[in-house]
Amino acid sequence: YGIYRGRDRTWYEHCEQRERIDLRIQKSYRL
Repeated sequence: YGIYRGRDRTWYEHCEQRERIDLRIQKSYRL
């Protein structure tokens, strides 16, 4: 995931529900 940088990447890694959030992020970025 190259879109994650700095704080966002660290936050994503430590997030317990990163799978669900990943879906939201994909929609937001429209990958």
